[in-house]
Amino acid sequence: MLAFWLGGLAQLVGSALGVVALLMLWGVAGKDILTWLQSLFLGFKVGSITVVPAEIVLALALFVGLLALTGMLQKALDHRIFPKTRLDSGIQHSIRSGVGYVGFILATLIAVSTLGIDLSNLAIIAGALSGGIGFGLQTIVNNFVSGLILLVERPIKAGDLVVVGEYQGYVKKISVRATEITTFDRASVNLPNSNLIAGAVMNRTYADKVGREVLP
Repeated sequence: MLAFWLGGLAQLVGSALGVVALLMLWGVAGKDILTWLQSLFLGFKVGSITVVPAEIVLALALFVGLLALTGMLQKALDHRIFPKTRLDSGIQHSIRSGVGYVGFILATLIAVSTLGIDLSNLAIIAGALSGGIGFGLQTIVNNFVSGLILLVERPIKAGDLVVVGEYQGYVKKISVRATEITTFDRASVNLPNSNLIAGAVMNRTYADKVGREVLP
């Protein structure tokens, strides 16, 4: 993957140098090219808005870099830290998901602040738009909050044997929107998190791994 992105970056730089060389062959003055490059990296105006490509590239680099660091931290937890502890798989999954959420939020906030966007103004705009888009995002927000409740209160956790309506199987993963359950015929069922909070859920392994089965 690193070789792929480095190769793409090299092609982009080569194409840019080729365009500059072509302009010079056409008789464009070097000072004009330098002025264009400076305006490209230091900013140019579109109406009353100043666009700074260098800040956009820096914000994207910080966002991607922080997400990569978050992924590395999650892998370190999975392969180096969790195996040396006695935490069950459900707690490990909750910690790993929490680290991912915190890393994503921090990466987003740092990228937005790098672009020079005032977070207070962004909050005002979000508050003004919340009434209009609230109905459209109500289900998504409900599932997100329900997922956080599942990770914190842990009525179900990864590895539990649960029965939700007509579905029965093992909890494989609790994500932002839905919880994935693997049934006994190896099918994957994604149930919205709000259903697991608002509805009745039978957890056969919540308090004890030993249960009872009736054989007719």
